[in-house]
Amino acid sequence: MKIIVFKPRIDDRYSAIEIVSHSGIKVPCLVINKAEKVLKEIKADTQVVAGLDKDFREKLFGVMPQLLTRAEFVTKLTAVCTKCGAPATRTQRLVNGKPAFFNDSIVLVGAVEHYEPRCRHCHEIFDKPNKFE
Repeated sequence: MKIIVFKPRIDDRYSAIEIVSHSGIKVPCLVINKAEKVLKEIKADTQVVAGLDKDFREKLFGVMPQLLTRAEFVTKLTAVCTKCGAPATRTQRLVNGKPAFFNDSIVLVGAVEHYEPRCRHCHEIFDKPNKFE
């Protein structure tokens, strides 16, 4: 399968020119400054696109909404909630081991020290505005 892998320039963990898993698996990638470049690189014959659809605040994330609308098929994968074991569909941002505030920076490069999977019920955000306001 022909794939294209992207990495934001600010993510220089493990390698500047590869995506590297926490277990050490490496894949060459295109390093980009802006997420919009992803849209320019996706071709008509692209078969697989993967990424987060929402940020830690549960807001639409980057160019993913545009990619989702172009897709013929969409499969949403889940992780396992670190608190209760239910299917996790949210990304919990942690700052010093506590849930992040809604107005914290959107981008924070990190791994298990800053993020963990959570289900809808265990996901927490400090100072989140009422969605009906």
